[in-house]
Amino acid sequence: MSSTLSDVPPQGRRGHANRPGPRMRGPAGGQIAAAMKMPAGALAAMLAAALGLPACGGNSQSSKPTDQQWLARANAECATLNTQTKALGPHPRPGPGQTVAQVVQRSAAYLDQLIPIQVSAVARIRALGPRPQNGELVTQSLTAVDALNADLKQAQAAAHAAKTQAFLAAISRVNGTDGNRATETAKRAGLDVCAAAG
Repeated sequence: MSSTLSDVPPQGRRGHANRPGPRMRGPAGGQIAAAMKMPAGALAAMLAAALGLPACGGNSQSSKPTDQQWLARANAECATLNTQTKALGPHPRPGPGQTVAQVVQRSAAYLDQLIPIQVSAVARIRALGPRPQNGELVTQSLTAVDALNADLKQAQAAAHAAKTQAFLAAISRVNGTDGNRATETAKRAGLDVCAAAG
């Protein structure tokens, strides 16, 4: 077993990333570190923002909040979520003396804690009922986070299976186009706390 963070092949190529060996060094290690950036607050905020946006539905007119009230309540749930995810500590990242396999293993345990917290927050925000305005933005955000949440669950499954390349591919999507799309649609919907990097 010889590969370390600095020896992991680029995404999409087969390697032996699960093998321990020398300590991380060189530009390849930096590329892996960049690919695995996943700040807990930022990720949780993105997921809460779009997953939490409720679909159109029917509340009685008398019980409907104003648009400002709905936004305040949704953003309050996102603030609670950010606090809970920060309490988990930072997402595992490459460091001196760590192999890719070690980082992936610790990521599995982290995601096991993070995902249920996000699911619970999503349920609470959906329970607020439909957003009074900007229904199209709600739909866009839901669609964006459907993809983002699928990425996160794929990363979790890959980490548990010690499939390093699949894990890195999923995390790259979370940190790339899927994550960016979820953040931007949440901002346009007025969910500033949800979209902010915590």
